[in-house]
Amino acid sequence: MHPHLSYLYAFFGLFLIGCGIISVLFLGWKAKTALVSGGTFGLLALIAGHFLNQAQSWALYLGVAEAALLTGIFAWRASAAFLTLTKLLQNKDAVAIRQKSIAFIIIATMFLMALFVLALSAMFLKGVLTEIG
Repeated sequence: MHPHLSYLYAFFGLFLIGCGIISVLFLGWKAKTALVSGGTFGLLALIAGHFLNQAQSWALYLGVAEAALLTGIFAWRASAAFLTLTKLLQNKDAVAIRQKSIAFIIIATMFLMALFVLALSAMFLKGVLTEIG
């Protein structure tokens, strides 16, 4: 079972890196924090996936901890972006609404993916730990 979970972490890492790149492409260099955080956490997820594939149990804990941390962070950031977006809708600033809408969609997608990875990790945690030994 651990190869499948390791592939999930690898996909999650590539997804996070891709979201960082997409943020910069759509929003410009003011989204460089998304690029840095997506790259950093994406690399951590890739490391967790690689070492889990090598049957290292600590990599599973790294992947679960990262998914849990990112679920909380992205939930907070998505709710903050949504509240800012609702305030911008009252001002009717089309450019700001467009940029904040893109940011909200990217962050909300990252939240959903982190929640999905966390749920699958929790579901298979016991089985993977017994398989790794």
